[in-house]
Amino acid sequence: MKNPEFVSDVVRMYQSGINQKEIVEILGISYCQCRYWLKKKGLYDPSRRQRNICPAHQKHNEQLRQKTESRLALELLAQGFIYVSGYINRASECVIFHPVCGRSFERVPRWFSGECPLCKQDKIDAKKTQKQAKTDEWKRKAEEQREAKQKQAELKEYHRLYDAHVCAWCNKIFTIKEYEEREGKSNVNKLTHCSSACIEVHNKTYRKQCSKDTHGKHRLRANKYGVGFERGISLQALVRRDGLNCALCGKLCNWNDIKQGCCGPTYPSIDHIIPMSKGGAHSWNNVQVAHRSCNTMKGTKTNWFYAPISPQG
Repeated sequence: MKNPEFVSDVVRMYQSGINQKEIVEILGISYCQCRYWLKKKGLYDPSRRQRNICPAHQKHNEQLRQKTESRLALELLAQGFIYVSGYINRASECVIFHPVCGRSFERVPRWFSGECPLCKQDKIDAKKTQKQAKTDEWKRKAEEQREAKQKQAELKEYHRLYDAHVCAWCNKIFTIKEYEEREGKSNVNKLTHCSSACIEVHNKTYRKQCSKDTHGKHRLRANKYGVGFERGISLQALVRRDGLNCALCGKLCNWNDIKQGCCGPTYPSIDHIIPMSKGGAHSWNNVQVAHRSCNTMKGTKTNWFYAPISPQG
């Protein structure tokens, strides 16, 4: 089918930049024909179409826009804002000024909430800054506490290693650092002897000394003299009951009066008020705390009175 003669003129004029309205007026054809052949040739561009608006309608629309623009300005002024420019309709963005913060922003009037978005963002940023400052302060305090704990631990470790100790056996002054290096041990907290040799000798001597005060000794003597024997009587229990005051001289006994594993004259001992050789029983009613020296001086006497002595130690 042959194209009409005006088609080539429409194509040539449209490509040269003439819009559809002028083409229709020049060639005397309808808008539908012009648009049809332009679409068929693949040249139609909707953005180049001009609306044929009546000047009276255009003036009316402009007056309506100005009226709604003035109404919008009053609404914004009642909310504390000042309208600047850019209003086309309620769905388009316009420039609004906020006197409080002295800044302008763009918003769509239809969706404007009556709150300055810049001030709102400033509040959000201030909260974030405050929160970050609190977080930084918490981290700083946590770091200071961690450093303080570390310094305290280092100081405690220093005192543990280098504080002076006195050996309970040989009276030698030593440190835990020296003991660990000598014995090949680590993390030693409590130490009373300077070496394992002193510990072994002291324990051996202490066991030997304590074996003299066992129940077996008093049981044998009770059987020998045919007197009563009551279980559970020990020096520690007797001291808990009567205290460390010597019942014979009235002075205090000394638990630390031990030298080279041997008990001194002021060390406490179990004294029988009525000696077992005189018929006294080994019972709670017949025992009392006394110095070893006082107990030795009393011997098997029943009516013994204290004579002043000068115990060593």
